[in-house]
Amino acid sequence: MTVKIGNVEVVMGGDTEVTVDIGHDNTDRGGEITMEYQLSEVYTIAESEVTNAIALTHECLDASGDYFAYQGVAAGTPGGTSYRLDYDDISEGLGKSVYFDTRLFADYNFAYGTSSFYDTDKTPFSEMDITTIKNYCDSRIGKTLWTLTATATGTYTTFTAESDIVLSEIDGWAEVEGINVDPSQIVFS
Repeated sequence: MTVKIGNVEVVMGGDTEVTVDIGHDNTDRGGEITMEYQLSEVYTIAESEVTNAIALTHECLDASGDYFAYQGVAAGTPGGTSYRLDYDDISEGLGKSVYFDTRLFADYNFAYGTSSFYDTDKTPFSEMDITTIKNYCDSRIGKTLWTLTATATGTYTTFTAESDIVLSEIDGWAEVEGINVDPSQIVFS
């Protein structure tokens, strides 16, 4: 089974490390999710009408968030435990596109939020400045964005494989180290 997210080959049975360019869109990172498979010729009953499926899911591990987005909040009783519900799973991923640049945030409406029983504030990444996004992503280096599950179902059997899509690094951001101004070029009017 081979799965690709555009030009990113997914490592089935392991981690797929991705670099997200937070300073640009329209990069060549990522793209349409595709899947190919090959049936074994040995000991294989001829399959007909094999169906494929790709799902990208994630877990919310704690309220501080190990993932980019939390789009909903479900709270317990006052004084009790509050927990988050995530709506950024991609249940039918085949044919959809995921890009590892600023479109990662825009296409799926990711948002960073805080919550308590009385407060459900969230800010879409599209409304955040690049430095804030960079700081947020920095703290999630090495974290899983999604677990990709690929399934091929035939008449006689089903084959499933998984890969964690892990944020390995970010680029496209550079801190301004200084500004030089040539006084002869300044004009006051």
